[in-house]
This record gives sequence, structure tokens and C-alpha cells, in this order.
Amino acid sequence: DTWRIAPEHGHCGKSVAAGAYGHVIQGTWRDKPVAIKEMHEPDENPEEDDFDAAEVQTMIGLRHPRLCLFYGCGRREIDGNMHRFIVIEWCEGGALTGVLRDESGPKPWAWRVRAALDCAEGLAYLHARDIVHRDVKSHNMLVDESRRCKVTDFGGSRSLKGPARGGTLAVAASGVPHEYASAVITRIDGTRKYAPSPRAPRTHARLARRADDDCCSRVP
Repeated sequence: DTWRIAPEHGHCGKSVAAGAYGHVIQGTWRDKPVAIKEMHEPDENPEEDDFDAAEVQTMIGLRHPRLCLFYGCGRREIDGNMHRFIVIEWCEGGALTGVLRDESGPKPWAWRVRAALDCAEGLAYLHARDIVHRDVKSHNMLVDESRRCKVTDFGGSRSLKGPARGGTLAVAASGVPHEYASAVITRIDGTRKYAPSPRAPRTHARLARRADDDCCSRVP
């Protein structure tokens, strides 16, 4: 019950984003700003444990500064139906997509490189734990108050350690560096899935050190 959050312990504010399966509400929990991801559809199995959802199971075991922090989950009643919700940390800058499209402020190359490496660092952490995100895009990268990026939205993530779930995942291999080619697309438990190169964590670390030495120390 450590991760279970009662609706009365938080406050829901305005809806700030919406997707195919749910919407994101800006709110508070324990006097801290949070993002509340609430499902559109009512819960068909209200007696089922909150933690059975794949996204919750993935997020409970993940703790890294480049991943959006998971606080807990629960259900709340809306118009007589129970809806699941997940509470995560609030990132003031919003999705990276909006930040990149916003032309009102400067985005020096040092920051752009740092943002890309932030995302790569978060994904490398997942890969090191045999987890693949499966929905990598700027909409799923959030920018915090320090203009650092964090990976979010683990609803489609899968563990490569367990049995294969879901349908076939097609991955485009064009443009993949030669050192990744033999490992980027692999067959695991009879399902084609994206799999990280064994060299990926070392490669990300090397790029991060190089960027820090070359330019990222000058990011304001």
C-alpha cells in the first residue's frame, strides 16, 4: 500500500494535456505540485489491484534523475464510475515538443545537445534494466524547471526478461550505426522487439562526457 494514493489526499486542477487513453491534470499532493494522469475510460475491474497495470508495475521499480518520478496511483469516482490515475512529478516546462516549437526564447546548441543526452541517459537506464520504452518521441520527454529533460509515459513499455506481450513491433533500422546493427532488431520469445545494443550504455556515457567537456558546461 506504500504507493496507493487516496483521492482526498490530493487536489486536481486544470487539464493540461490529453491523449488517446487519458488526460493529464495539474494538481497537488502533500503540498507539492504533481501531474495526475487519469484514464478516459472507466475501470472495468474496480476490484482489481491498482498496481496490476503495466505502467504502474514498470514505474514502481524505476528511480533515476532522467526519468519522471512516480509517486503513486489510485482510483477516483467520476459520474458514478471509478477511473484509475497515476501521480508523477510535475515538470514546469511541459513536453519537449512545445519547448522546441516555442520561438520566443533562445535554444542554444549547448542546451539542445544536453537535452538529447538527457533523453539518451534516461533510455540507457531503462535498457540497462532490460526495459524498452516503445514510444520514444518529444511528446514523452518533459522539461523541468532547470530545463533538464526527463523520460515519461511508460504505458507501452515492456520488459525483455518476461514473456512477450502485445503484438509485433516493427522497427525501422535505417540510419542505425554499424555498431548497433546486429543488436537493434532481435527476436525474443517469438516476438520482434527493439533491443538495446550491449554497447549502448557505454556509448551514451562517452557522448555525455564529450558534450560536457565541449559545450554543456556553458549552458546558462
